[in-house]
Amino acid sequence: INGGGTYSATAVGPGIYISHTAAFNIETRGSTEDDGLYVFQDQIANITKLPTQCRNGYKVRVVNSNEIDIDDMWVEFHTTNNATIGPGIWEETNAPEIEFQYDPLTMPHILVRLTDGSFYFGPPDGSTVGGVELPDWGDRLVGDDTTNPTPSFIGNTINSTFFYNNRFGVLSEDNIIFGVANDAYNFFAKSALTQIDSDPIDLSVSSVRPVVLSDVLPSPQGLTIFSARQQFQVFAPNASTITPSSAVVRSLSNYEMDTNI
Repeated sequence: INGGGTYSATAVGPGIYISHTAAFNIETRGSTEDDGLYVFQDQIANITKLPTQCRNGYKVRVVNSNEIDIDDMWVEFHTTNNATIGPGIWEETNAPEIEFQYDPLTMPHILVRLTDGSFYFGPPDGSTVGGVELPDWGDRLVGDDTTNPTPSFIGNTINSTFFYNNRFGVLSEDNIIFGVANDAYNFFAKSALTQIDSDPIDLSVSSVRPVVLSDVLPSPQGLTIFSARQQFQVFAPNASTITPSSAVVRSLSNYEMDTNI
């Protein structure tokens, strides 16, 4: 161990949990086998090396490849019955110290009829208003900015909202963003390990001129997207529904349009 001060060591099954109030470096030497004795702190090279007993809430980055970051994952240990230390399981989680929640005041608002017949208009923040539990925007529960990035409307203005193919969508700048299928308030993938058809879709239109998308119109051939001087279409060439792997956006026409009409 490299670092001064007082350390605390606790036996956890066949291992030892060492803690300190400040950051420190640690390494191991000596073993009957090359990998019989090893140590990890905030990252580990192989998921099979994670112990079956650990401290509850311990987060580790699993580095599957040193060349790229897209295959990395974060896992968190949950002990049985929420004990402080003991046996349990590792579950996929989000990276520490990342932004994982939206500011609901900057997101689209909802209009809800309450139990007394009145209406609530405001942000869906998970609270209970007039006997009605409001929905809440889904948090980024897994991954980091590389494996599960924030939707492209973050930091930009949302120009339009719509529903299409059981997805809630928004237009922002030159991007069209679809949320998770059948989960209207979630724009984050549920796993950073694999991509599934219900994952969110984030597309940027390709144009030689500046484009700010303003509105949409569903059609049998796909979703038509409008801007002031150009129109586009989102569709799935060889599939019945759009997915992250099948969705395509292409230029459709170059008509001028008044975005207020």
